[in-house]
Amino acid sequence: MAKTGQITIFIIFGIFLFLILAAFFFFSFKEKPEPNVLNTGPIQEYIQSCLKKTLEDAVFENSRRGGYFILSEKSTLESTENVPYYLNGKENIFPTDEILAQQLSKYVDSLVGLCVTDFSKDSDYNINFSKPSSQVILTTQKIILNTNLLATITKNNQVKEISSFVTEISSKKMYSAFQTAKQIVQSQKDEEVCLSCFSELASQNGLFVNLLSVSNDTYLFDIEQSEYLHEGEKYHLRFAVRYNEKE
Repeated sequence: MAKTGQITIFIIFGIFLFLILAAFFFFSFKEKPEPNVLNTGPIQEYIQSCLKKTLEDAVFENSRRGGYFILSEKSTLESTENVPYYLNGKENIFPTDEILAQQLSKYVDSLVGLCVTDFSKDSDYNINFSKPSSQVILTTQKIILNTNLLATITKNNQVKEISSFVTEISSKKMYSAFQTAKQIVQSQKDEEVCLSCFSELASQNGLFVNLLSVSNDTYLFDIEQSEYLHEGEKYHLRFAVRYNEKE
């Protein structure tokens, strides 16, 4: 009887020990819950909206300077708002699509920082931004902006980085204005303004062409959209034509 009782005690002790070991291994190897992942969605959306707005501003503001953010060497000097020459004597210096795209990129890279830094001021995120580097692809339908803008985001000892952004807006209004400007330049061959040469094209695209004589041989053209396109303001494409070339 004594031996039977001892065996029973050993069995109970063994079962108890097994349960303790099983519980130990269960809780030791149980997957620990993942920490909360830093949510950067709102920041990414804000940066995206900044880039889109800055690109829209670039189209609007650059067009007022003939498509340039930084004016070309051959531009007017005496006006309050100087513009580039598209025709200088017999020299056609109408900007290519590549130049227009580069100038849009320069505008975005120079001014988007004014927008994106506002987010970090009004949030509990700590955000550091690198210098942006953008490339614009200009087509007859779209303006596509590819921007590398490294944002290092810190919150509650968590760090995350986002960097690549793609934004696009329509280029139809801008392109129709530049096509009209190109036809204006190509039609000026007799050292006088030919209004009938481009009036029909302008009308078809809902454009108005305003003309200002700057001097005896220089005219300032202002192509205006009939619609309000930018914060209650109308789109303008401005440039100059000089019939007698000067150095």
